[in-house]
Amino acid sequence: MYCAPAWTGICSAADRLRLDRFLNCCKRIGFCATDLPSVTELHSDADNALFETIMTNSCAHTAAISEEEEEEEEEEDIFFGSNDNNSTQKK
Repeated sequence: MYCAPAWTGICSAADRLRLDRFLNCCKRIGFCATDLPSVTELHSDADNALFETIMTNSCAHTAAISEEEEEEEEEEDIFFGSNDNNSTQKK
């Protein structure tokens, strides 16, 4: 389910129910496998796969840091001093 982690958080219970009904209809008609999991399970699997990718891939983890978090880290370095530059000074 491409992009599922991006929009599942805003998906209401009523939306998930409608998606499950659509999926069940597709199963009855033969458009997809009858053993396909529910929409909730598919969303959960997609979220878990994204989390696993972020945790195991340092490039993906670095890309996931927002600019706001980077600015907060810079402010902390300015306030507390960088460990590299001020290793002999007391904090």
